[in-house]
Parts: sequence; C-alpha cells; structure tokens
Amino acid sequence: MLKLSKLLLTAASLSLATGLAFADVRYDFTATSSIAFQGETYTGSFSFVTPDFIVTDTTVPATSLLQCAVESSTGPVPCSESAFMFNLSPGYDTVGFGIYASDATPFVKIFYYFLDGAFSTPGLHASQLLGADQAGTLTVSLLSPVPEMASWAYTALGLAGLLAMVRRTRHQKQR
Repeated sequence: MLKLSKLLLTAASLSLATGLAFADVRYDFTATSSIAFQGETYTGSFSFVTPDFIVTDTTVPATSLLQCAVESSTGPVPCSESAFMFNLSPGYDTVGFGIYASDATPFVKIFYYFLDGAFSTPGLHASQLLGADQAGTLTVSLLSPVPEMASWAYTALGLAGLLAMVRRTRHQKQR
C-alpha cells in the first residue's frame, strides 16, 4: 500500500513539473519621431502577446494587439490594421510602425531597426541607425509558463488515488 501511494504521489509531482507549457512572449514597443511628416510629429506604442518568439516576417493586425496608442502633433490617431510589421532583415530586426494620421498625412510608416536577434532575446532593446529625432524601444519578455490541462488532470488523478488509499487505510484500521 505504502509503495503504491509513493508511486502515485511521485507520478503526480512529475506530471506537474514536466507538464509546463512554453511561456508566451510579450512585445512592448514605444516610438517617438520628431521628424515632421507633412508638418506632423508622432509618438506611439503597442503591445501584443504571441505563443513563441517571432522568427519570420510577421504582420500583426491592430485587432490582435493588447493596446495601441498613437498621438500626432495634431491629436490622437487611430491605429492601422496593417501597420505593425516585424521584419527579420539580414543584420537587423525591424519594426514597421505605421499609422493613419490626418488628412494631411493619410498614412505614414516609420521603420525602427534593432540589433539582429532582438525579437528572440528577452530584455529591453533600443533602436539603431536612427538620429535623436527618431527613437524606439522594444521590450521582449517571457510570461510565466502555466501547467497544461493534462498535467492538472494527472495531478488530480494522483491526488484522488492518494485520498482513496488514505480512506481505505483508515477504514481498515477501524475494523
């Protein structure tokens, strides 16, 4: 009896320890540009979560973003549906941050360049190749992994087995 209960407890512990799903990756991007496009300047940011690191060229629709905020020198601007592009060029990882602006500037796409591998390296990354009038930061972070549903089921099954064995042992001792 005791060996079986130890075996069930070990199985429950192992299933919980080894059944962790990969952590999601969160990307937080902020940008400023004091270069005037048709007389307007911009600041903006967006965040989104993806199941894994970005390793291929990716366009993120605005509907998939956790948050998006863009402000031009003439006021707030709606986020563009096709504006958030992650491009892996040789030598640099690039974020294309495009926005729909005012009637004067119907669409602007500004590119921010990060060192190669920034999209797959957790941490804070500063844009490269740009002057002081155009800067961007990209924060890449791993979210805490969570146990998969099968792990919870195996753990519950193991604990239920242990509980049944304890009840059975107590019932036998009472006789």
